Amino acid sequence: MSDRPNKEAALRALRRFQRRTVNHVVERLLDESGSQRFLVADEVGLGKTLIARGVIAEFIDRHWDRRRIDIVYMCSNSALARANLRKLRTVGDEHSKAAAATRLTLFAQRLGKEEQLHPKLNFISLTPDTAIRTRAPIGLKRGKSE
Repeated sequence: MSDRPNKEAALRALRRFQRRTVNHVVERLLDESGSQRFLVADEVGLGKTLIARGVIAEFIDRHWDRRRIDIVYMCSNSALARANLRKLRTVGDEHSKAAAATRLTLFAQRLGKEEQLHPKLNFISLTPDTAIRTRAPIGLKRGKSE
């Protein structure tokens, strides 16, 4: 499990402005005097998902030998989350598992079940409607065996 995902393959697919954005985001995120947060916003279709894939590839490359990596992806709806998760996972699909957490409250429970996770790299998607729904008091009751 020591062979790491190919960072350069993920970065090679980027246009020049996308690669510059990835470099800037990574630099700002690693700046200890900074906020450790970054928002990339632009017009539809300019490659924010590809930029995210580049940032993820950089992060995976830097942390591959240290610990298990869990990438949590928040998206506006589940159809878009599934499509974008496929794009993001190309960074390390042969080294990872993907999962959709249907409720934020069940997220920790899912992460606690080792058989549901890859030992090295996981991509988990959440959507506001399913993960942090505030409009209806709908819950889920689990039995003791679950």
